[in-house]
Amino acid sequence: MPHMKEQVPLPGIYDPDFIAANQDTRADNIIKGTRSEQVEQVRQQIRTFKEEQKVDKVNNHQLLLKTNSC
Repeated sequence: MPHMKEQVPLPGIYDPDFIAANQDTRADNIIKGTRSEQVEQVRQQIRTFKEEQKVDKVNNHQLLLKTNSC
């Protein structure tokens, strides 16, 4: 998608139970730490996104665009 060319994906949580086994070598933009530390970082990313975009709510579509833009 040319209009998303400048988008940089945020790091995400890597959970091998939810990612195909042949994709593990491609998972290079991941959040390190314990599960609770990872979840807190994602929550912070959402808070930052809301502030930067000046919105009160973030819907699933916006989150998916951010997480699947790699």
